[in-house]
Amino acid sequence: MAAPGLSSAELLRRLNIEERKSGRDGVEGDNSESIMADLAREGFFHREGDGRAQAAQESFAQVETPDPAEVVLELLSLNYSETLSAAAGWSMEEAKEQTIESGNYVLVYEGAVLEGWGGQALRVADKPGTEHLIEAAKNAKTVVALGSCAVNGGWMGAHPNSSDALGVEQFLKKSGIEVPVVNIPGCPANPEWLVSVLVDVIMLDSKQPKLTSDNKPESIFGQTIHDNCERRGHFENGEFVYKFGSEEEAKGYCLYPLGCRGPQTKSTCGITMWNNRRSWCVQAGSPCIGCCEANPNDPGDNWVEVNTRSTSAIATCASATGWFSPARSLSRLQASSLQRSSCTASA
Repeated sequence: MAAPGLSSAELLRRLNIEERKSGRDGVEGDNSESIMADLAREGFFHREGDGRAQAAQESFAQVETPDPAEVVLELLSLNYSETLSAAAGWSMEEAKEQTIESGNYVLVYEGAVLEGWGGQALRVADKPGTEHLIEAAKNAKTVVALGSCAVNGGWMGAHPNSSDALGVEQFLKKSGIEVPVVNIPGCPANPEWLVSVLVDVIMLDSKQPKLTSDNKPESIFGQTIHDNCERRGHFENGEFVYKFGSEEEAKGYCLYPLGCRGPQTKSTCGITMWNNRRSWCVQAGSPCIGCCEANPNDPGDNWVEVNTRSTSAIATCASATGWFSPARSLSRLQASSLQRSSCTASA
């Protein structure tokens, strides 16, 4: 579907907005005609895994520029979505099969892949969910794993992982499906990140943006939250919050002693922010919980287990050793790492 009523200049303006959000220089030259052609022929395919997919959809509803209605109705041909498709039942499944047969579409998959009980842990349209993913991925131009559950199973993959949850990339490799996968972690993933990736894949005619070693967009997941945190100055000055409701909390001091995972977690949360750029976790007074930590090759290396263990160690060491001393002028990040290691070893 083309972009009705949208001028070439306006489309390029929006493309440049998305490029700048990801730290790039924008679209060079007047590429509007080729971009319009891409929009007219590219399909957009949305597939859901476990129930955590609803969180990512709620997040997508808050995307700012362009808004969800423009994305779905003007910029993309949304050929299949279990939540947004107007059709239902067999007619929707028929539309899905036609899209798969045509190929050259972008598949966005949300939620963990559940292999438990022969794939029957998730069953849709009278077939195991795993079969649906294989069918949808084999002819896709690119697969986007949206949200930490889709990247490596997320909290669904946490112990004891009774449904055998894992991420999209690992499952497709096991199934012998060779297709480019872009991992966008987060619980939920920021909607602006998805739009940025779609700009790369669909509008700029590339299979995928520049990725990190674990196939996450480098422009989004190349730096830690700590690098761009608005409370970074307090960290450097040794000004910390040790207790909620304290004077230090009222002053907006660093939340690291309370378990903030910003120094260990890579994403642009503090730059992109949420809900039309109104706020984000740390600005709202909450320590970062590290929900963007996700190893796509290991369901056990999920943000729930990793950060629960690490947060407990941080809180214990902070109260027991007093290593958040303002007098320390060394690299506090290195010191905290050493202290957590020694505390864990002696526990």
